[in-house]
Amino acid sequence: MNKQHPVSRRSVLKTGGTAALAVGAGSLLTRPASAEDGETTGYDAIVIGAGFAGATAARDLKDKGLRPLVLEARDRVGGRVYSSDYDGVAIERGGAWLHPNYHRTYAEIQRYGLTTVVDAPVQQVIYPRNGTYAPVDPVATSQRVGELLGRVFEGSRDYFPRPNEPLYRADLLKSVDPLSLADRLKALNLSSDDRSLIHGQLATYSGGDAANGGLTALAQWWALCDWSADGWNKMTAARISTGATSLVKAMLSGVDIRLNSPVASVTDSGGKVRVVTKSGQAFSAPVAVVAVPVNIWRTIQFNPGLPAVFASATTEGVGVRPHAAKMWLRVAGVTTRLAAQGEAGDPIASLVTHGTFSNGDALMIALNGPGLNVSDRASVDAALKRIVPTARVISMKVQDWVNETYTQGGWGMRRPGQMLRQLPAIHQPHGRITFATGDMPNGWIGSFEGAIETGNRAANQAAALI
Repeated sequence: MNKQHPVSRRSVLKTGGTAALAVGAGSLLTRPASAEDGETTGYDAIVIGAGFAGATAARDLKDKGLRPLVLEARDRVGGRVYSSDYDGVAIERGGAWLHPNYHRTYAEIQRYGLTTVVDAPVQQVIYPRNGTYAPVDPVATSQRVGELLGRVFEGSRDYFPRPNEPLYRADLLKSVDPLSLADRLKALNLSSDDRSLIHGQLATYSGGDAANGGLTALAQWWALCDWSADGWNKMTAARISTGATSLVKAMLSGVDIRLNSPVASVTDSGGKVRVVTKSGQAFSAPVAVVAVPVNIWRTIQFNPGLPAVFASATTEGVGVRPHAAKMWLRVAGVTTRLAAQGEAGDPIASLVTHGTFSNGDALMIALNGPGLNVSDRASVDAALKRIVPTARVISMKVQDWVNETYTQGGWGMRRPGQMLRQLPAIHQPHGRITFATGDMPNGWIGSFEGAIETGNRAANQAAALI
């Protein structure tokens, strides 16, 4: 491995100065682009994006004895992970929950000495019935939903016998990968009551319309959940006690990072990769790791242009659209811990009580459906009252990931046909550029686990190119 450092660490510090950001277990060091020739060098790799995928790639490169630089567009790290505060209560404005089968994620949690917490169980479950909402028997309903999901994903033991190796039976996937979740529901000919139990859930995962979600995307989740309703229900089993962002920060401890540095272009000249930010700052290194959502690739100028599989992925989109707003609501008039599932097309797609404020107000999480103005409290209040008539929205915090500049979509969810069109080609380097994001793993798409998987792979690929 031939490493060259034209500008020493000491020189960079002396020239540009340094500012430390306190981040839990360590610190992130910011480095200005201030080389005399206008292009900062001296790094072994440039990592674009400081979410879980980018943090994993940067940490792994550092562990290999290399020196990565992370460029992050926002004024914070975490990407689609965003631990925040709401009237003194810790909240997650992005990804939050862990499945017991997130083996990579739990290994990272253990590595950095973090802990997890389990939310209190709900006391009431509400489902749509004949155009209205009503409480249901939680045990009987859960059992029936599990049976129905088993029917939706019937056959997945055959076509996903090894869930983390999705192409192991690619021959069997040919008949199911082109199908949407809506296609599968239609083929089942469910009663209206049964359809109302699961259609809303499948539509929610797909960004508001089950026609957008690929059958194999959620069937792989089902397989990763041990092909069972019990495993499926564990997808919200636990959270990181100190917030998901605390793990990202721990992974980035000691890594050089520049915040507020959105990237405009990435140029691979054959011997090096030159990255230019939108403010005109230029950086170069032997390799680059692009660790931003697939939907954002289209906002970066790649020279040479992206291969067809990458270009089609970012044109079609992988991060769910058009509905992926996470709403945190301070609500009066709700005295029990409840969970509600909306019907497909309803303005609130799902709702759950997360906790209680000191004065008794409920802290609730909702995901939006079609037609809801998530910036208007009165609209959200009216939609909530359809589900819980006694509820009243006091205030709210909303993270609309679809309209967020640096995501342009929510969690990763493959569309019909994308699995076979994208894998395995989308995992390969493009010249001296490698890619990492929770939108394109072999395993848990749209999750911490998938992001960490791709960060591991991209770091190994990048190191091999140096």
